[in-house]
Amino acid sequence: MQLNITFFLQIFNFAITYWFLNKFMFKPVIKFIKDKQKKENNIKQSIEKKEQLLLKLEREKEKELQSFKFEMNDKYTVEPAKEAKVSSIIVAEVDNQEAKKLTEEAKEILVERVPNVD
Repeated sequence: MQLNITFFLQIFNFAITYWFLNKFMFKPVIKFIKDKQKKENNIKQSIEKKEQLLLKLEREKEKELQSFKFEMNDKYTVEPAKEAKVSSIIVAEVDNQEAKKLTEEAKEILVERVPNVD
């Protein structure tokens, strides 16, 4: 194998090109990528911390709500509604003349409130 000057020139050219690319391309790009990864990791960690805080606050809120419900159940009891029997409560004895008088008054009141009622 013969070594001539072109071989050495190619090696020299390769060395200069490698040095130039390494100094002005590879190192800045690698530094940029590493910085970007650091920022992403910081953001992920911040998000995880805030999610954990949110979960903690939700658990505390749930505990407080349960204790509030428990306290309110102890203080106040809810009884089922009692049905009022109107027919058994109101018993009145009215003669026919008084009944007619009351119905006439009721009609007058209804006519005043709702027109077109006979």
